[in-house]
Amino acid sequence: MRHPRLMRLRLFVQNPLTQLISGLILVGTGLAEVIEDLASTARTWRIGAHHGVIIFGLLQVLQNIPLVVDGMERWFRATESDDVDSVPAKQNNPG
Repeated sequence: MRHPRLMRLRLFVQNPLTQLISGLILVGTGLAEVIEDLASTARTWRIGAHHGVIIFGLLQVLQNIPLVVDGMERWFRATESDDVDSVPAKQNNPG
């Protein structure tokens, strides 16, 4: 028997939009660290964890963009078909 809370958690974590947003956050925080490094007075080039975070974040973003776009296209198509179904059909009344 599966636990409903675990199922909801899995759906949330595996959601492409969730992964895209987390990737963007990783890229943003990693870039902030790089900018802080560049602005420091040491002016030495050091490879740090923030470089790995940027790469991981970029991969997350690139991996999930097609999934998010596909989901949006499907959603737009579904809403368009709902709009067509909701329009009343013309009745032919000879008058």
